[in-house]
Amino acid sequence: MDDDSRGALSPFFPSETPALRGRGRKWVAILLAALLLVGSLVGFVTAFLPA
Repeated sequence: MDDDSRGALSPFFPSETPALRGRGRKWVAILLAALLLVGSLVGFVTAFLPA
């Protein structure tokens, strides 16, 4: 296995790269939206809890 043929920063050959369905940006946007919703829900609930 020659490291120069696959690039210094790539741990996989292009054929071995794990594939996710859909675009990466779509999944990042879904994850960020879910984190925002969960964070706002936690903030809303903790606002009404007694100190």
